[in-house]
Amino acid sequence: MSPPIILLGHRGTGKTTLAALLEDTFEVIDLDEVIEAREAQTCAQLIASDQAHFRRLEARLIHELSRPASSPRPRLIVPGAGCEHLPQDALYILLRREGWVQTARDERARLRPELGWQAEVDWMIASREPGWQARAHLVLDIPCGADLALTADRLRTLATWLTDTCAGLRTSAPIFAVPTTQAELARASHDVALLGWHGVEVRSDLFPTRPELTCPALLSLRTHDPAWFDGARQSDWFDLDIAHADLLPHLLTRHSPRPLLLSTHPERCEPEDLLAMHRLATEVARTHPGWAEHMILKFAPSTHSAQEVEDLLGHLPALTFPVTFLPQGERFAWMRPWLTATLNRTSYMPVGCSPWRLGLSHATPSPWDLQSWLPFLTGSTPQRFDALLGDPVRQSVGDVWHRRWALEHGQTERAYLKVPCPRETAPHDVDALLRLLRTCHTRGISITSPLKRALAARDDVRTELSALNTLRDEGDHWLGTDTDEAGMRGVLDALHERGIRGDVALLGKGGVSAAVVRAIAAHPAFTLAYHAGARDGWGEDAPAVELVVNAAGLMPEAHKGAPSARAWLDLHYTHVRPVPSPVHLCGDLFFDAQARAQQHFWNS
Repeated sequence: MSPPIILLGHRGTGKTTLAALLEDTFEVIDLDEVIEAREAQTCAQLIASDQAHFRRLEARLIHELSRPASSPRPRLIVPGAGCEHLPQDALYILLRREGWVQTARDERARLRPELGWQAEVDWMIASREPGWQARAHLVLDIPCGADLALTADRLRTLATWLTDTCAGLRTSAPIFAVPTTQAELARASHDVALLGWHGVEVRSDLFPTRPELTCPALLSLRTHDPAWFDGARQSDWFDLDIAHADLLPHLLTRHSPRPLLLSTHPERCEPEDLLAMHRLATEVARTHPGWAEHMILKFAPSTHSAQEVEDLLGHLPALTFPVTFLPQGERFAWMRPWLTATLNRTSYMPVGCSPWRLGLSHATPSPWDLQSWLPFLTGSTPQRFDALLGDPVRQSVGDVWHRRWALEHGQTERAYLKVPCPRETAPHDVDALLRLLRTCHTRGISITSPLKRALAARDDVRTELSALNTLRDEGDHWLGTDTDEAGMRGVLDALHERGIRGDVALLGKGGVSAAVVRAIAAHPAFTLAYHAGARDGWGEDAPAVELVVNAAGLMPEAHKGAPSARAWLDLHYTHVRPVPSPVHLCGDLFFDAQARAQQHFWNS
């Protein structure tokens, strides 16, 4: 039976509203409603009478409701934002909605009326967010203008995949949690049991005194300490950096054979480092044959170009030992699902959500957390992929959209990779990157900036467009098309269903604008009445319209002097600014319709 999922977030983030839309999938329990039913008073009355008593009651009930239940559906619990003493044995999804502060001010009673409003907001953030960040397994960001049904569907997808993952991992390579601090170590031990991972990696350079754990450990020797492995249990794994290869005799003679990773972490992706590790493993197998079948070569270099990775992959088939290849850094972390499915014997997960996902500034050992892995841990292990290529790709939720589509259509072997390609990438490295994607059995590619025009001009791409956003692998070439028009048609249809029709004002003459213009021209309910470039901004002659379309992204000119309109559409879905229009949509409907068009093209 899977543990319950608990939604975290400030008042006004939509926890109750979204959870109510998931009642067909989950047993939804609103903690405030349970308290009010039991106490025959509203929560506001209870807090005003005795807040300490209310918090004790709240803590007791949420622990009671978090115990295993007989319901056939997973349990989804919605506590109040101020709920304290949250249970350990639960899964947590943190909701963050742009604009929650205004909603909290307009629709909720004040919590600290003795403070000014901004001081109350600062108090809520300082007193609550650190605890949520320390517990969160997943984060759901909700931009201004988000479609309610799509947002609920995203939450349903993430929550369902999370409970499915707890029911049993679909990856053959064991996953180790990788803590970097004492606090992370405590959480890692807990999450390993909760999520069904194999164990915890404990590095000697991070934990000089080896801790005792209740779960299996991957004891990783990164310092010259011959006693580091002493006292290991039979279930523990060993990892020895070959910089300390002189300690191998001590290890091999004092311990019984078990999984042993010989590892190296060089600054460059040089095949010679890999071959040196292979020679050492061959010598160990000769002198200590009982360890031969337990050895794994773990190569974790800093990678700087697709050409380096391509060259290295050419040397892997010659090795006679199992391999774990872990490109370090964000640039090639996208390869890890493919490597896990096809090659790697071990896999690694940082503890908790990555700092960038939580909006924190400090660095993290890896940009890949559970949320990045989740689409690859549900259903069968994917063997073939589609991909997003461009810069930036981190904030895209295409991995969720496309994996969900594949699972719904029975294509369980397919998943979606998010591949960063920085603007300064040289053309020859783009060549190597496309070859890498083919090596990873990539069928289709979604193209974002800055590559739309560059790829359309390539000799191995066949298209009649000057800029494209979608490629399909045809074996000897790539076939290119543009699905932006389909995305815009989807939004116009949705607006028409809401009673919006008439004149449109469009700001932006960049890559997506031509497709937007075509979609408006072809739609019977809309007419393009005004079109301005983003650099020029809205002119004084911009008329009042039914619909404003902002194709200029985050540029300040998008809002300065904008015409009045019944509806406003932003063709992006992060950092969306609120607008005065009665109907406001961000780009989620656009990208959802675009993704469906891409799947149709890729499956043609």
